[in-house]
Amino acid sequence: MKDKLRSAERRMAERTAERQASPPGASFPRAFSYSAPKSEQSLSTELYVTTKARFAKVESRKIIQESERQLSDRKGTGVILPGDQDIALQERKTSAGPEWFYLPRTKLTPELKRNLQILKMRSIWDPKRHYKNDSRKDLVPQYSQFGTILEGPTEFYSSRISKRDRKQSFVDEVLAVEDHTQLFRSKYDGVQVSKRSGRQGFYRSLKRKRSKR
Repeated sequence: MKDKLRSAERRMAERTAERQASPPGASFPRAFSYSAPKSEQSLSTELYVTTKARFAKVESRKIIQESERQLSDRKGTGVILPGDQDIALQERKTSAGPEWFYLPRTKLTPELKRNLQILKMRSIWDPKRHYKNDSRKDLVPQYSQFGTILEGPTEFYSSRISKRDRKQSFVDEVLAVEDHTQLFRSKYDGVQVSKRSGRQGFYRSLKRKRSKR
């Protein structure tokens, strides 16, 4: 056993002397050589964090490769590539975009213009209802859409409009309500009475009413 230990110490001393005597840059024996495995992707040896004016700045171009960046910058991730700008502009011309569920651009027609005018003056048709003041200067919105509200099966008796009361446009609805309430007719008669009061025709009509009694 002692002989084996002495021989081992002798070999270790010889190898140590050989390493000390070898010039720098010489290859080591095979027992001490090591080769690192090569990766499939070539990584940049440059630092991706630089210091400028005592502030650290991250160079994003050095973190990931350009090919991987192009794969991530696709439509739907929030980043618009230069080739997709024309498509985005065309969609913006015809609709309000995905943020507004592709609301179509307003196509102004005479019927639509009348409906918008009635909506702007909606506080006049019913004096018992109060609406928020419309401070917009333009009458026609850039993007809009008209539709029909359909009542559910549970609203058959509470919110359903009968067929004879349903109209094709806002103008027809306003005229139908006016025929039923006679609101503007009564206002017009009151204005005419106040204008005729104190004149000769007003006293003549008053005398005729008194003579009939």
